[in-house]
Amino acid sequence: MAAIFYDYIQKFRIQAKLTQPLHVGSGAGGSEEVLIHPVTRNPFVQATGIAGPFRAYFAAGKTAKQVGDVFGISGEELPPVPEKKKGDGVQSANPETTADVTEVPQKTNGKLVRADDVESRICFTDGTFITEPKMELRPHVKIDPVSGTVASEGSGGQKFNTEYIGAGATVEFFIYLYGMEAQAQADETMVTDMLNAINARDVQFGGMKSAGCGFMEIEQAAVYRFNMKTKADRDKWKEEDQLRIDEYDPLTLDVSGKNSSAAYTITVSGKTEGAMLIKSIAVPEVGEDAPDSMNIRNAALEYIVPGSSLKGAIKNRIEIILAYLKQKGVVPDSEKLVIDAFGGKEAARNKEERYTGRSGNLRFSDTKIGQKEDNDMAPLQHRIHIDKFTGGVMHGGKFSQKNIAGDFVMEIKIIDKNNPKATCALLILALRDLMIGAFNLGSGYNVGHGFVNIDKVEIKAGNGESAELTKTGVTDGNNIIADCLKALSSGKEAS
Repeated sequence: MAAIFYDYIQKFRIQAKLTQPLHVGSGAGGSEEVLIHPVTRNPFVQATGIAGPFRAYFAAGKTAKQVGDVFGISGEELPPVPEKKKGDGVQSANPETTADVTEVPQKTNGKLVRADDVESRICFTDGTFITEPKMELRPHVKIDPVSGTVASEGSGGQKFNTEYIGAGATVEFFIYLYGMEAQAQADETMVTDMLNAINARDVQFGGMKSAGCGFMEIEQAAVYRFNMKTKADRDKWKEEDQLRIDEYDPLTLDVSGKNSSAAYTITVSGKTEGAMLIKSIAVPEVGEDAPDSMNIRNAALEYIVPGSSLKGAIKNRIEIILAYLKQKGVVPDSEKLVIDAFGGKEAARNKEERYTGRSGNLRFSDTKIGQKEDNDMAPLQHRIHIDKFTGGVMHGGKFSQKNIAGDFVMEIKIIDKNNPKATCALLILALRDLMIGAFNLGSGYNVGHGFVNIDKVEIKAGNGESAELTKTGVTDGNNIIADCLKALSSGKEAS
């Protein structure tokens, strides 16, 4: 282990509020439960779930040495070095690191590997919720790509439930950074930049990222600085867990001038054409007038189209569009484009791997529909089950639904990776189909539910340029839409 040397410690205290639901999976159970602390039995965010997104953001565009200097690096990540006799020091053969190897490299599968690690200078704690989190259990379905409806029983895994920590909860965690006094200001700037990235929505935590989960905004950020060359600070370090809030120095965060990782941000504004219903897993009302089914609500009890539902409907439509374009010879590799956009498993890059998986570039979010008060007062809609053979009511099958309606503003982001221009073109084509009523959102397609009137689709590129799509025409003075369509048909990004 290559040790680090330090004379200065900075302890950052962070409080962040969830702006979207958070799912940190437990890896156990049949309903995708969130992770529960073994002692407190409360939901929490484990330290690795915080360190990972921070490291991924920090590593973008940096060398292995720059990343390893802060987050450390495993010996397995370094190239092998020449074998030396036991007891001889081996100078690193890797130009990216200055660490010395003090152990003899070992052979693994006939190859020499390094025996040392480079220690991390940064340390994260678990994130604990300082406000009581409200839990959500949402249903998910697998969509049949042919019919566009819920997949049949034989397809497997067509229905499942996922637990979330609702938006609005505040999580607290700490970051410790060890270094030298001379680099303390640069270290503080580095951490502040990563915190700004959270507020700029460039960092997500937990799972279900493509459905828009895991975004936060910093409510409070502060730092306490320990100069370990002074006895007073060394004594303070012994009791650092007893620091009062007012002993920290507040940090100033600013996202102005921050370059977002989004290549495109698409905003869709409009209203429902009639009723909409995306069924919740449970109905909290009881009594004779309680509906048999009602729309999903978030932790604030607002009626929503979940990001996962919007993602499923858009994905199904994009697959239909790609099937048509492939048949016409416009798009030769439709499977790759679906993986680019939504993630998934693709062909292996070498013989040792059967397949490789990667995340897509589309990011959806929950969308609030209408005003909560208006939807609360909406009357029940009564329906009956019809026997398709007799034409009569099946088994006295009368049931009621509590539908929703109202205005909405949807936001969809395309991350700057995996051919974002081609993905943007496909998304524009799918939203055009949603605009003209070619498909709906939620259930009730056969009775006219879930169709929307879209006033405007705005496409904003990462460089600030924008285009607009309405029912009456296209405004594309910067050729954003044209470039995206060109990238889709040519199979490569336009310059």
